[in-house]
Amino acid sequence: MSEGIHTGFDEQQYPYINKGLEGIIAFSTTKSFIDGQKGELIYSGYLIDILAENATFEEVCFLLWNDRLPNSEELESLKKLLVEHRSLPQPVLD
Repeated sequence: MSEGIHTGFDEQQYPYINKGLEGIIAFSTTKSFIDGQKGELIYSGYLIDILAENATFEEVCFLLWNDRLPNSEELESLKKLLVEHRSLPQPVLD
């Protein structure tokens, strides 16, 4: 990784980043469920089709992190936090 670009990632601990899923180990989770017979994907109890039509990206992030949808105050707080951390380092932009 280029010097001067800070990722917040400990390169000594994780010296190689896999591209794609090769070599990635998957574990069971309570965050999502796939019902292949019904063709359903469920995130924290909500059908993905319903979330895709009715929820914002930020609401789904909050749902996955907290197992519930946010109230309006929590949603605004999360949006502000994401905006604060959205900028890219200048070397990435150059």
